[in-house]
Amino acid sequence: MLVVDDETSVRRLARAMVERCGFTVAEAADGAEALEAIRANPERFACVLLDLTMPRMSGEEALRELRRVNATLPVILSSGYPADGPVTGASGFIQKPYRLADLKDALRAAIGQSDAGAAPKS
Repeated sequence: MLVVDDETSVRRLARAMVERCGFTVAEAADGAEALEAIRANPERFACVLLDLTMPRMSGEEALRELRRVNATLPVILSSGYPADGPVTGASGFIQKPYRLADLKDALRAAIGQSDAGAAPKS
């Protein structure tokens, strides 16, 4: 799992929550770092948790580029602002601050498995 957020404290909290769901987690501080990680190994990650509002490259821009590298990779967008509507290409949306139960539900829906904490994943 790749957690992408420009705010260190938010990224670290999200990482801890995703690890509690049973995933191995890598972090990226912005969309450009996320693209580097995905391009280096397009099949490594089961899912990406991607902040919408970041400097250098917005979440929507990063999502478009991620789709070019791996069109089937589940990407859950997150933001402190409510979503105005679905973002094309996103597998889901979760509003910050999110609870562990909400994150688990978003992961289950995006990855399409019955139990997001069933086995360690990346």
